[in-house]
Amino acid sequence: MNLSDLTALATLPTLTAGMAIAKGDLVESADVSGTAMPGKITGYAVVDAIGTSIMSATQIVGNGGEANFRPAVVQGSNSQANGRIYTITRTNSSSGALLTKFNSVGSLTDLVTSINLDTSDTYNSHRVFTLSNGNILAISYNGTSNTINFGIYTPALVTVKSWTALAASAASQYLFGACTLSGGGFAVVHQTSATPLNSTLLTFDNDGTAVLAATTVFTRTGTTGAQKHAMLQLSNGNLVIAVSSSNTVSSIGLFHGVVTTAGVSVLAFTSLDTASVSIFPELEVLPGYYAVARPNGTDQKAYVFNNAGTLQGTAFSAATTIATEQKTKLTSDGTSFWLIWQDQVNAKSQVTKLPTTGTGYFNNIGTYYNQYVDAFCENNTLVRCDQTGDAQAFQLTSHSTVTGIRTVIAPQNIDTAITTNGFQQRLIPGGDGTYICVYYFSDTAATKLRIGKYSNTAIVGVAAAAAAAGALVPVIQTAGNYACNELGGALNNSFDMSATIVRGNKGSLSSKSVNLKGI
Repeated sequence: MNLSDLTALATLPTLTAGMAIAKGDLVESADVSGTAMPGKITGYAVVDAIGTSIMSATQIVGNGGEANFRPAVVQGSNSQANGRIYTITRTNSSSGALLTKFNSVGSLTDLVTSINLDTSDTYNSHRVFTLSNGNILAISYNGTSNTINFGIYTPALVTVKSWTALAASAASQYLFGACTLSGGGFAVVHQTSATPLNSTLLTFDNDGTAVLAATTVFTRTGTTGAQKHAMLQLSNGNLVIAVSSSNTVSSIGLFHGVVTTAGVSVLAFTSLDTASVSIFPELEVLPGYYAVARPNGTDQKAYVFNNAGTLQGTAFSAATTIATEQKTKLTSDGTSFWLIWQDQVNAKSQVTKLPTTGTGYFNNIGTYYNQYVDAFCENNTLVRCDQTGDAQAFQLTSHSTVTGIRTVIAPQNIDTAITTNGFQQRLIPGGDGTYICVYYFSDTAATKLRIGKYSNTAIVGVAAAAAAAGALVPVIQTAGNYACNELGGALNNSFDMSATIVRGNKGSLSSKSVNLKGI
């Protein structure tokens, strides 16, 4: 049966879309947000209960990571990737870069499951991205050769571009920023080794061929220190770069600037904060806007700008003595920015909404204080993972992005036996109300992966029309076999959600069709 055969849209039941939904998408309802989301992975969609482990905490490699960086993990984005998960970890206890591929439920089932990218990479400044054509981009810094290296691979880990140095030798290149480009390819910005430690931009196409040779985009007057970079592409195609400088001479503090992908200045680099702190800035974008955040050891600072670099409203500032990597997180829900930071006054973490107007900031007191944190927003929900204390569990909780208030669910422990030197976590959405979490169980002993549900969900039916986030989507719920937009994961999965916490449908699901018994 095709969607064109169905009853007129006006007669169909509707749900409020928490995310953009396309015509023909599998539609699921979620209780954490109370809204609908599109299906993504068959093996995730058929799991209904919050707290369910799709993959229990499992060691990727028998070594940990480096304190400056969250772990590198990405989920493949096209049909060839089929929901696969890609990580970069240390090759051995102190160095290396190992690219590992898992299927959507965390198993090493393919012929090629990993590639040893680099054996002498000592800084573990790893990044992994999905390019616009679906291929996987791996980037890492080698502290022996002082080079940033990259390679490009198909979703099956067939080499497209072999491991290559993208720039000449330069000290402290591990402080680089990188992002993919909407028109294809990627960009990297890094500190040079020559005085005065300028910031240099390079761009490449999807095949790894250089497009923009090394171009200075930020000229300093300082001669020492470290400049930590973050970079993202704005909705108008330009690049925003934030630099946190701990120079001891000049050009100290937090800066931001906007350049074209050709390296032409749009907004000259401007000082936001003059405190010298060696910490990566947080950077996030929304259509028409971007936000920058950094704690400086006295205050937590955050700023909202439009794409032209004009400050919106007033800067956010609140007291905190924390200035440690990865204890602040800036994310967005498609409409507003959200900041998780460490509140010295209450000795708790705070969740602060940063509207694009730069006004109307509001806080909700969180839980743990001075601990590592990561988070993402999806389907009207902010999902966060905190370390609960030194050498204690990584724990998952969530907040409503409508109210900011913590969702009333029992916190989930990602892992309960972190070692004394365990730190850092990367949390990304897996789709269908799931999270993917990679974390360092110990700095030298283990890096682990876990996949689980952060929301109760139920398969309801198939979208009969497209709907933007916040709009009503008409949903086909009656018995029948319907084509649906392609999902990743295993081919066939049965489900019965007629009596689950979120009431749904029952039937069977494949990658391109769903058989419904009807609600």
